[in-house]
Amino acid sequence: MAAPVAKEKEFVYDAANEVLVLRSAVALAGEDRERFRALVHAVGAEEFLVGAHVAYWRCLRRLADGNLEYTAETLRSLATAEGADLTEEYIEEIEAAAAVV
Repeated sequence: MAAPVAKEKEFVYDAANEVLVLRSAVALAGEDRERFRALVHAVGAEEFLVGAHVAYWRCLRRLADGNLEYTAETLRSLATAEGADLTEEYIEEIEAAAAVV
C-alpha cells in the first residue's frame, strides 16, 4: 500500500479576506506591537489583489519599520507621502472595524 500523499494547504486570496487581514493588523498596531510587526512582515504587499489594500499594507509596513505609533494622522501622512490613493472614508472604515479610537 502506498504512503499517503501530503496535501499542501492553499490560501484563498480575495478582497474580503484582505480586509480582514488589514483590520487585524490595525488592531494589533495598538495592542501588540511585536505581533503587528511580525504580521506586516509575514505577508507581502504584492500578495494583495486590491490596489487600495496594497497601498494600505505598505503604509502599515512603514509604520512598523519606523517604529511609529499607529494613529489616523500618521497613516494619512504616510499614504500622502507614498502617493497612495486611499480615501478618507476607506481609512475610517478599516479603523472602525478594527476598533481604533
